[in-house]
Amino acid sequence: MAINPILPIWVMAIISVALLIPIRKGVFNYIRQIIVVLLLFAINLRPMVINGEIKEVKRDYKVLFVVDNTISMLAEDEEYNGVRRLDRVKEDVNYIMDQLPGASFSLIKFDNEPRQLVPFSTDGDLCRQSLKSLNGQASLYATGTNLGMLREPLVKILSQFPDDNIYLFLITDGENTKEEEILPLSIVSKMIRGGAVLGYGTEKGGPMKAVRYIGDTEPAEYLDIWDDEAVSSVTAISKIDEDNLRKMASELFVDYVHMTKTSDIDPLLKAINKQVSEFELEEVTKKNGYSDIYYFFAIPLVIILIFDFIYYKRRIWKVSK
Repeated sequence: MAINPILPIWVMAIISVALLIPIRKGVFNYIRQIIVVLLLFAINLRPMVINGEIKEVKRDYKVLFVVDNTISMLAEDEEYNGVRRLDRVKEDVNYIMDQLPGASFSLIKFDNEPRQLVPFSTDGDLCRQSLKSLNGQASLYATGTNLGMLREPLVKILSQFPDDNIYLFLITDGENTKEEEILPLSIVSKMIRGGAVLGYGTEKGGPMKAVRYIGDTEPAEYLDIWDDEAVSSVTAISKIDEDNLRKMASELFVDYVHMTKTSDIDPLLKAINKQVSEFELEEVTKKNGYSDIYYFFAIPLVIILIFDFIYYKRRIWKVSK
C-alpha cells in the first residue's frame, strides 16, 4: 500500500483538530463527528494498493540541465515583471520536461562550483524537486561567476555515456564576473546530440535581492556596490551578457535562445521531438501499478452525512412544530 496525500498531512491534521473543537451535544452525535473527521483524514491520504503490473515505454535519450545558481540569477528584470530570473528558469525547465516525455533527466547547478544534484533518471520528480531547492546564493558566500569552470565537469559526466543521445540545456544570464578565461566548450559539443543555450535577463538589467547568509531569518535585501568614484553605494544591477551566451552556443553547436517567454523554446522542442522519433529505441518494461481506494472511505462518509442531514432535519421539524 502507498499514500499520495492531496493536502500535506500536517495541514490536514490541523484542519482535523479544528473540526473537532466544536463538540456536538450528545455522545452519539460527537462519535459521528469524530468518525467524519477520521474519514476525511483517510481520504486526504489518498491510499493506493498495488494493482498488478503496467507497461511503460522508455525513450532512449537523455536531457541534461545545467542551471546558473549564482547571485545574478536573483535579478528582478523589469521586462520579467519583477520575477526573479531563477524563478523563470524553474517554470521553463518544468515546461521543457513536460514537452520531452520519456527522457532521462539530470540536473547540474553551478555557483561557486558545479555540482550534479540529480544523476540521469527517468523519474522526473527527482529533477523537479531538486530544481525547487535552487534559490541562488547568500551574499556572504557568493564569490562571483566563473563560466570557465563548466567544461571539465561536463566532460567528466558526459564521458560516462559515450554512445547515448544526450541533449544539453545550458541555462544562465552569461555574466562572467571573474577574470579567469572562459574555457571553450568545443570538446563538449562532440559528446551531445543537441540542446540549447538559454539566456535569461535583459540589457537594462535588474537589481538583485539576497539574504546575507544561509538560514538568515532577516528579509532579503537589494545588493549595493560602490559607484565609480567610490564615494557612495548604489544598487547593484545585473545585465545579460549575450556575447558570452552566443559564444558558448557556437562552441557547443547548439541554438542560442534568449528566453523572454516560455514559448520561445517551442520551435526547438518541436525539432528535438521530431529527431527523437527517428532514432528512439522503445524499451517495454513492467512495473507495479497502483489503484486508488479512497472511495472505500468516501462511501461511509456519504452515508453518515446523509444520516446527519435527515437526523437534524427531523429535529428542526419537531422543534418548529
